[in-house]
Order: sequence, then C-alpha cells, then structure tokens
Amino acid sequence: MAASSSSSSGTRSLLPVHIAIVPDGNGRWAEKRGLSRFEGHQEGMENMYRLVEYVDEYNIPYLTLYGFSTENWNRPEEEILRLFSSLTELIKRTSPDIHRRGI
Repeated sequence: MAASSSSSSGTRSLLPVHIAIVPDGNGRWAEKRGLSRFEGHQEGMENMYRLVEYVDEYNIPYLTLYGFSTENWNRPEEEILRLFSSLTELIKRTSPDIHRRGI
C-alpha cells in the first residue's frame, strides 16, 4: 500500500508521497512496431517527461527514475552514446519548464 500524505486541509490523501519507476522494454516496444530501438528509447524518454509533468500536477513530492543499469553498459557503444546524447537534448529542452515549476 502506498504511503499517503497530508493535504493543506489536514486530511490524508490517497496519493503516494514517492513514486519510483524502472523503465524497461522501450527497444522491444519499438521493434514490435517496426521502429528502431533508438526510436523506442526516445519515446520512453518523452514518456518519462510526461510522467514528471503528471506527478507535478498531483503534487507528489518525490519521483525517482532509474533509467540506466550497470547491465546497460554492455550495450553497443553507439547505442549508449545515442542514449546519453538524446537524454542531454531532452534535459536542455525541458530545463526551462522544470525550473519554472520548481521541480
């Protein structure tokens, strides 16, 4: 059962105070749709940003995203470089909104 938090009115909320997510299967998702694994990873990153927005709208104070395990270092070097490059671009693009929201 998820922990609940107190709202400003002092009542308990059924919303959790912390959500942790380990994304998995973006490459397989893409391959099943005839897309490249990289396109799947990009879509997964966009989904993570949409999740950040959603969690912020519901005032859930903590969100943990675990997106790159030690096993991922065994991927081809080109895939790793593209993943980090894509993540860097996502952060650059979304940073103004993240800062404006105080996240």
